[in-house]
Amino acid sequence: MSPRRLGIMQGRLSPKHPALLQSFPHAFWRDEFDRAQELGFDSIEWLVDDEDLALNPLFHSEGRRDLGQVMARTGVKIESLCAHVLMEGAIGRSGADGAKARNLLGKILRTSADFGVTSVVLPLMDGASVRDGGRCMEALVENLRLVLRQAPDASVICLESDLPAGQMISLLDCIGHARVGVCYDLGNATALGFDLAAEIACLSDAIREVHIKDRVVGGGSVMLGQGDTAFGPAFRALSATGYGGTVIMETPVGDDWRAAARDHLAFARSVDAAFWETESAC
Repeated sequence: MSPRRLGIMQGRLSPKHPALLQSFPHAFWRDEFDRAQELGFDSIEWLVDDEDLALNPLFHSEGRRDLGQVMARTGVKIESLCAHVLMEGAIGRSGADGAKARNLLGKILRTSADFGVTSVVLPLMDGASVRDGGRCMEALVENLRLVLRQAPDASVICLESDLPAGQMISLLDCIGHARVGVCYDLGNATALGFDLAAEIACLSDAIREVHIKDRVVGGGSVMLGQGDTAFGPAFRALSATGYGGTVIMETPVGDDWRAAARDHLAFARSVDAAFWETESAC
């Protein structure tokens, strides 16, 4: 039996950005693979946070060659990508803004699939939230349908949303495509006051990726174990659904990225031994 895979979001193995909560680590991205290998992570979730894709190594030939070499050397993979660049919400709009977002998402999906990335996380939080429904929800559904029609062999889209599970299932039904699922973030769900175990049971096999972070109800991210996130019940619920994918830590960097990553890894591994011993489908 092989253990479940544990990855970490890009930028968590580098000094934190002085102004941004999340950003591509241009100066350190190669180093992060060595650091991930040293600490015991299996994968890194790639981050796209700029509309100029030429700035990101994944989107030009020299960068992809470098990526392939560092992955082969370290054994640390890129299995997923976070399209953070779409966080401001244009994918939920019609007109020129929506078309630009569709084109950008399509390029991300096609390039990711060509490089072997299996899932692309699309954040629907904050500025991209569709919680109020209405026209933004209709535009999102139409935009995603068009993207999937234009990129039939692309990666799976994992929606990371602030919707409760029942509404999330309804949204997936409206989109009606097998290559759209859910990225379930334990910390974000906690901050929204959701019952993690009940939500996970409701979403079941729609969950295609899991993010680990710790948050207080109604508040921000904290170090793992210092917030309100019910990790034990969540892990048991995930096991009950048969979830076998990689789990990605999207945790705070703190003042010492190495100590934070080491402590978060140890905490996650300590929560539920049976969860980590379950054979991964990846």
